[in-house]
Amino acid sequence: MKLPLPRRFAAGVLCLLSVSLFAQGATATDTPAEGTLARELFGDDFGRHSGLLLDGYLQMGFVRNDASRSVDRAAGLSNYPIAQANDENFIFNAIELFFHRDIGGNIVPKTPPRPAPAADSFSWGFMVEGLYGRNGQGARSFGFDSSLVINHPGDQNPAEAKATRQNFAALPNFFAQLAIPYWQGMALTLGRFGPGLSYEIPVQTKASNNFFYSRTYAFVANPDQVTGVLLSANLARGQAGLWLGEIGLVNGWQNWEDNNSEKTILAALRWRSADAKTVANIGLISGDEENRPGSSPQLPNNRVLSPRGQLKRHVELNASHVEGPWKFAGEILWGKQDGDGQKDTILLGPGGGPGFQGAHYSGANFSTSYQVTPKWAIGGRAEYFRDRDGFALYPTSSVKGDFSAVTFGAHYQPDKFVLFRPEIRFDWLTDANGAKIFGDGRKSNQAMAAVDALIYF
Repeated sequence: MKLPLPRRFAAGVLCLLSVSLFAQGATATDTPAEGTLARELFGDDFGRHSGLLLDGYLQMGFVRNDASRSVDRAAGLSNYPIAQANDENFIFNAIELFFHRDIGGNIVPKTPPRPAPAADSFSWGFMVEGLYGRNGQGARSFGFDSSLVINHPGDQNPAEAKATRQNFAALPNFFAQLAIPYWQGMALTLGRFGPGLSYEIPVQTKASNNFFYSRTYAFVANPDQVTGVLLSANLARGQAGLWLGEIGLVNGWQNWEDNNSEKTILAALRWRSADAKTVANIGLISGDEENRPGSSPQLPNNRVLSPRGQLKRHVELNASHVEGPWKFAGEILWGKQDGDGQKDTILLGPGGGPGFQGAHYSGANFSTSYQVTPKWAIGGRAEYFRDRDGFALYPTSSVKGDFSAVTFGAHYQPDKFVLFRPEIRFDWLTDANGAKIFGDGRKSNQAMAAVDALIYF
C-alpha cells in the first residue's frame, strides 16, 4: 500500500536517522561525517595516501503553501517561482556524490583566501560531482548532460517532466585543478565548475552558505555553472587582510558547447579580514549570450535569438561577518541583457517576440543567524528582486514585476550526520500591472512552510 505523502516523508526521515545511527556506530566520533560510506566500503585508510576522497549527501523535503490547489500539488513545480523547494508535498531533492582530490596550498578557487602558507610545490586535483533528483533538472549543462538517456523523456518534454515530477541526472562539477607555487600562491581550474559569484551555491555541503532550504531570487538570477578555464591568485596578504583575484574565460552561462562562438569573461576579487571574521566578494560575468539562428535554442539558459552579438553583463557583490554566535550576510546584484531592437532579434518564450530591446534586473537580500546551542541555530532573511522586464527569473517566472520575500528558519543538527532545516516564508509580487504568479497565476502573494532533511555520508 502506498503511504500518504506526509507519512512517506516521515518514513524517509526515519530512514535517514537509522542510517545516521548506523554510521555513528561504525565510525569514530572524531572523524567527519563526510566520507563515512567510503571508509566503510574501502577501509579507514581510504584516501590517506592517495588523497582521493569520496563523500556525499542525501536531501529530501516537504513543502506546502496556501496558494496551490490539490491538483497543482500533485504535479511538479507548484511552488514556483521559489527555487529548490519548488514542488510541494514530499520532494526527493537529490542524492549527490563527490569524488575528488584537493590541491595543496592556500587557495580554494571561487572562495575567499585562506590564512595558510602558500604551496611550495605543484599539486594536482580534480572534482567529479554526480547528482540525481529533482534538483538535477536545473543543474544540467547544454552539450554535456542536458540530454542523457536517463533524463528522457522530460529533457525533451518539460510539461511531462512537470506532470510526472521526473528526477534528473547531472554532473554539475567536472574539472581538474593545479596548484602553482609562484607569487603568493596560484591555482588553475579547467573544466565545468560553479562560477562562485552568488552568496548561495547549489550544493548543500556543510561549508556552503545555505542556511535556508529555499533559495533567494538572486540565486535564480545568478549563473549556476560555466565551462572553461579560471586562474586564481593571491594578490596581497597582511594586516589589511587577504586578497584573491580571479580571471577566467568560459563558454557562457551553463554551456559546455558555446552557442554563439563568442567567449565570456568571468572575474572576481575576494577579500578576507586579518581576523578571518569578515569576507567580501565582487564578481562579474560578461559576454554575448544570445542564441544564434540555425541551432537549437538553449532554453531556458538564454531567451534571446539573434544573428548579432547581444551582450549580457551580471555583477554581484556579497559580504558576511561573524561575531560570536551571530552571522550577518548581505548581497546585491545587477544585470543587463542587451537587445538591439531589430526584427530578427527575438525574445523567445512567454511574453516574447521580435524586436527585443533588452532587459535589466537588480536585487538585494540580507540574512542573519544566531547559534543558540551547538545543535540549534535560528535565522531570518529579507529580500527584494526587481525584474520588470520578466527576464532574469525565467523559467521560474516570466512575470514582469518586483518580488519580495521574508523567511524565518532554523537549523537542528542532532549529530554530525543529519541536519534539519524548517522554515516559514512569505512572498509577494508588486508593480506587476495586475499580473499574478503564485498558485499557478491566481495570487500575488503566498505563505509557505517547509522542512528538509540532509544526511551526510
